[in-house]
Amino acid sequence: MFFQRFRRQGGLDDVQDAISAQRKAVELTQPSDINFGTRYTNLGAYLLARMQLTKSPNDIQDGISTLVHALSTIDTDDETDYFPLLHNLAASYMTSFQVSGDPEDLDACISNRQLCIQLTPPRHERLPFWMDVLGTALARRFGMTKNQSDIDEAITTFEAALSSTPFGHHFTSHLLYNLSLAFADRAFHYGRTSPLAASDHDKAISYRQRAVQVGRGRLDTEELASWIDSIAVLLGKRFESRKEESDIEAAIAASQEAVESLSSLNPSHPKLVSMHSNLASSFYARFRSAGHLTDLEDAINTQKKSVELCSSPLDTQAILGLLRLGIWFGERGEKFGEIGDFDKAIYYHKRGMAGTPLGHDDHAGHLSQLGNLFLMRFNRTGAEKDIDSAVQAHREAVLAHDSAPSGNEPVSSLYTNLGNSLTRRFEYSGILTDIDEAIMYQKTSTGMDSDEVPERKASMFTNLGLSLTKRFERTGDIGDVDEAIRSCWKALELDSDGTSGRHESETVKIRVYRLNNLCVPLLRRFERLGHMQDIEEAILIQREVVGLTHDDDPSLSTHFNNLARFLAARYGRTNEIGNLYTAGNRMSCTGRRWPGGHSEVGSRGKKIWTHLPCSTLSLIELLYLYESVDSVRRLIRNAANLIPEDHRDLPKWLNNLGGTLLTLSDTRSRIVDSAYQKDTDKAIEILQRAAALFPKSDPTLPSCLNNLSHAFYLRYQSSGDPIDLENSTEAVQRAIFLTPSGDVQLPDRLLMLGSALEFRAKVEGIVASTHIDDAISAHRRAVSITPEAHARLPVYLKALGASLELKSSAISDEGERASLIEESLACFKRGALAYTGAPSAKLSNAILWAVGSLIPVTAGLPLNFEKSLEAYETVIKLLPLAAGIDQTPERLISPYSGLASGAAAAAFACDRLDKALEWLEQGRCLVWNQLNGLRTPVDDLRTYDSDLADRVTMISTSLERLSSRSLSSVYDGRASTTAQDDAYQHVKLADEWTKIIDTVRAIPQFNDFLRPPSTSTLLQSLPQIGTVVVINIHGTRCDALALLPGASDLDDLLHIPLPEFTYTKSEQLVKRLKDDLFSSGVRERGLNSEPHILPSLDDERAARPRPAREPRKSDDVMHEILAELWKFVVKPILDALAFSPSDDPSERIWWCPTGPLTFLPLHAAGIYGGSEHQSSMLNFAISSYIPNVSTLVEAVKLRPSPKSAPGILVVSEPGAPGHVKIPGTTKEAQLIKSISASRSLNCTVLEGAKATLDKGINLMEKHSIIHLACHASQNLAEPLKSAFFLHDGRLELSTLIKRNSKVAGGLDLAFLSACQTSSGDRALAEEAVHLAAGMMAAGYRGVVATMWSIQDRHAPDVARDFYERLLSGGASPESLPDGTQAAKALFYSVRDLARRLEGTPSSFAAWVPYVHFGL
Repeated sequence: MFFQRFRRQGGLDDVQDAISAQRKAVELTQPSDINFGTRYTNLGAYLLARMQLTKSPNDIQDGISTLVHALSTIDTDDETDYFPLLHNLAASYMTSFQVSGDPEDLDACISNRQLCIQLTPPRHERLPFWMDVLGTALARRFGMTKNQSDIDEAITTFEAALSSTPFGHHFTSHLLYNLSLAFADRAFHYGRTSPLAASDHDKAISYRQRAVQVGRGRLDTEELASWIDSIAVLLGKRFESRKEESDIEAAIAASQEAVESLSSLNPSHPKLVSMHSNLASSFYARFRSAGHLTDLEDAINTQKKSVELCSSPLDTQAILGLLRLGIWFGERGEKFGEIGDFDKAIYYHKRGMAGTPLGHDDHAGHLSQLGNLFLMRFNRTGAEKDIDSAVQAHREAVLAHDSAPSGNEPVSSLYTNLGNSLTRRFEYSGILTDIDEAIMYQKTSTGMDSDEVPERKASMFTNLGLSLTKRFERTGDIGDVDEAIRSCWKALELDSDGTSGRHESETVKIRVYRLNNLCVPLLRRFERLGHMQDIEEAILIQREVVGLTHDDDPSLSTHFNNLARFLAARYGRTNEIGNLYTAGNRMSCTGRRWPGGHSEVGSRGKKIWTHLPCSTLSLIELLYLYESVDSVRRLIRNAANLIPEDHRDLPKWLNNLGGTLLTLSDTRSRIVDSAYQKDTDKAIEILQRAAALFPKSDPTLPSCLNNLSHAFYLRYQSSGDPIDLENSTEAVQRAIFLTPSGDVQLPDRLLMLGSALEFRAKVEGIVASTHIDDAISAHRRAVSITPEAHARLPVYLKALGASLELKSSAISDEGERASLIEESLACFKRGALAYTGAPSAKLSNAILWAVGSLIPVTAGLPLNFEKSLEAYETVIKLLPLAAGIDQTPERLISPYSGLASGAAAAAFACDRLDKALEWLEQGRCLVWNQLNGLRTPVDDLRTYDSDLADRVTMISTSLERLSSRSLSSVYDGRASTTAQDDAYQHVKLADEWTKIIDTVRAIPQFNDFLRPPSTSTLLQSLPQIGTVVVINIHGTRCDALALLPGASDLDDLLHIPLPEFTYTKSEQLVKRLKDDLFSSGVRERGLNSEPHILPSLDDERAARPRPAREPRKSDDVMHEILAELWKFVVKPILDALAFSPSDDPSERIWWCPTGPLTFLPLHAAGIYGGSEHQSSMLNFAISSYIPNVSTLVEAVKLRPSPKSAPGILVVSEPGAPGHVKIPGTTKEAQLIKSISASRSLNCTVLEGAKATLDKGINLMEKHSIIHLACHASQNLAEPLKSAFFLHDGRLELSTLIKRNSKVAGGLDLAFLSACQTSSGDRALAEEAVHLAAGMMAAGYRGVVATMWSIQDRHAPDVARDFYERLLSGGASPESLPDGTQAAKALFYSVRDLARRLEGTPSSFAAWVPYVHFGL
């Protein structure tokens, strides 16, 4: 009766009384009594009840010892009493374990239960219950030991219990539930990625659902609701790993049922706290998957209910809920930009933190999350207090961890978050110490926690890479961007190691993020160093990003845009037109995706413009050029309308939009598009709006005003309205006022202001305007605030010098004018000799210094050549560097044409013959000086030491790029540096350049690396027979310099002034020659620009049709041209050389003309026509031409290799597709083959369809002589694309040079029996960029070429006579032709033709064009 009352009321006294009474009963009962076992069993039950009530160790020990004694007195066959006692003993051990935690108690519990089950008959009614409690105990032990055999046995036990339980038994639902728990435990033990885990998880859900199904109507409402809620949790976990929508839908439905069921019983039931929380988690999970706003709203509202139901705000569930609300409100704020969401996020998070005070394991982590929320709000508002609060919270988190190092949040994460907030503050304030500290913390975080989860570790390296990139953008330290790239690669490597357990879509998303972050430092390093490998890698990576992104992903537009900007950057380096098309197409894809199809088109449209830095705006030019400009304009205007008016980034977005439109307008103005005015107007409108919205303290405002100034200037150029010019000036003045005194952009803005004021002064008139003085003041200030070692200083000095020179032109007072000019020259000199700076900028100063020094201050005085010598020497030293140490010829030279001739003229005037020769060699033919088989000056070094060569190229490129990093017309406002910061980088690079050049020159064979060849070096390597005559033509004077045979020092140089010849005279002669050839129906390459042309005559070997004009039949003009060349140039030189006339001349002359003289036939100069004074070069010497002296020196060094290249290759193409027939080439080829056969010399003929590119190129390397009888053409825009026309395409000069540069000998002679193979581009007269010079660069020691189109009817005869003479040396393979005799063979062949045609119309046009180049 005592125990019955205890079961009703639970009083301890009752159970104590029950135990006392039952003990007495046991003591009084004999073991043989039939009731003995029953009384012991009852005592065991009472003792178990007491120990479960009191948890007293004494009570537990008393109970266990009593039950052990009882079992020892009861027969094991007594089912009625032994099994219940054994069960109670096991339960007692479980109670003892629960109190003490001693694993031995749990082991004793399990062993006694196993014994109980082992002894119990299969059909015993209590067996399923005892098996259930055994399975529970085994699962409990598995939770401690993680010994899989325990959980396996637990599952087997539950399954056995279930199979032995009758269908419909009330205990079935509990067995199903416990079996579900065991499967869930084992699934977790296997790990998320194990297939076994997936199978067990599915079984756990299935059994849990069956348990609920069986339990409906039998379980009370509370328990049933709890079970249903647990199903939701399992479904939610499966959704996390598999992302199957049906799982999250079922999870939400289950949670909602559980909440509704329990709420109907008790709306304030404590379990509703966790149920609401679980439902909120499911809503949030679906939001993260599908992105539906309603799910996020439901998650927040449901979590609020959970918090409200908590009994105290310090309850664990309340704290968890409040912290969740903080995160979710923050995420909603980031998604939609509502400031109120960020406020709520911080409010709820702070409330949650009240439950985790200082010293709590979670305090540091929660502080760090608070910092993240402040950072989110800062990103929306731009409020300085928020970024400061973020940094402070993250600092406190680090300190909190130091005081409680056992906290749950890894210290590496705390360091990373602190680093991220410091990086963000650096972007806002530009304080360099912030980014330094950020990188320090981020490096620390990546260096710790070797057991860190790979994904988290990868994020740390990604953040470090981003911060290093930011610092590189500020300081230019190349080490930072190198390390940034390594960090980003490390992040990708870690991600590939840590993909296990992630859903495929999540893995792809993270990889796309990592790849995008890697592209940023690759692009930055490419912009700095120009290494093609970097931009190629960025393009490949971005293509992977595009490939990984689904078509319906709203970020695809951004990825296409990034790919387009990389392709455009590559085009900017290579000028390959394919990149234009591809970039334009990629950007067009971006545009097509904006207008519709995405729910987030608005936010995506807004975001894309913030990711368009100034350097990528050239994409808009591409779109215009490829007829997509209208869509671009629509995109710009749509984007402007989509930006929320209250968004903190509105002015920045408008600045980018306006800048983009401004670039488009600028492009249109350059290509003469009348519609660009509308773009300019719109750009001004947008930029004015942006400028009005920017806070005065915003660091981007000055760049916005700079853009606005440029926009007004563009409109002024169109409208001529002085108001626009004034507005342009005022905008840049305001930008200057707002720019901090140490900002690196300030000098460039002062430069812009000075230039604008100069323009206004020119418009108003220098004398009447005061703006020229203001311009000078602006330029002076730019110079004064720029450190001496800053690379942009030469630019500012040039501007100051030019403004002073401009003012001097309006000054009448001779003394004041002289003072201004001297100051101007001092600026130019200082800029030219600056320690650092772009070679091109320094060269511009040097040119102005040289020209200014030459011209006397006082009118009427002679030119001051002596004063200009230092300046010209500087010009020549800078010229190769400015042209580019590793540039291609197409981009080298046109801006610098004529400089060398000017320098040489000054040297001649001062009798510095050595300098004249050296300067002409260094300053002319930059293509051939820097190009040997498309080689650069460092290629020879690369074959010796590739690392050293790469270092030379990298530093050279870095100097140029750093120095030319000016304030562009459209500037994106990236965090600026101070001038001192920049100067440090420039000095560092300049020092590196000096050291690396000294290192190279210390190598014996490279002691003249990047030095001009000395006169003595040139003289020692010339042929021992023959005279080299260099003729310099310049506007100030004309001179010839003869390098006599066997010359070894300066005494062997003969200076021959040409006082009666002028630069103007040479230009007149060239024009007359052009007109004469044109009127005669013959074209000279480079001189014919008439657009209306007709097909060529059949007997003219021309690649292009000739003019539609009736041929003129007189040689009068040609007579006059040749006579004047003879009188004023050639005869004075021959007289100085003391050459005598002869019918069989043996003297040899190599002509090396400059300027317009390169287009005139010096070899044919003379007086013709049968007069008594008749005389010509044909009577004095055999002529050859050379582009420069170094070319002849190289030809002397190159020795033919008879074993590897015997014989002649004839390529004859009489009818190349698309060109007129020239049947004479067939006859020409047969004649050469016949002559070769008669000399037993190998001759290979490729004619017609056999004259293909592949065959021609391959066989050229196997023959010492090549004869090209075909059409040919000069490409004026890209000289190295000049070509010979074979049957299947163009054999370009660049291809020949690439292939033949690999042959070390064996290339003796090339006969170019085609039109116009030795006449270059008039715009590049000093470069000799023509097919003849190109063949010499390809390795041929000598070349026969033509100055203009030759007539097909005479070409075979010339070829026959030439080869008969050339091959007259022998009749066996051992007597191979000597290419050094080619000039002589051509001389006599052409002289014979001249004599045969003497007196006939246009005879000069037939024989004069044949010329010889080389040895």
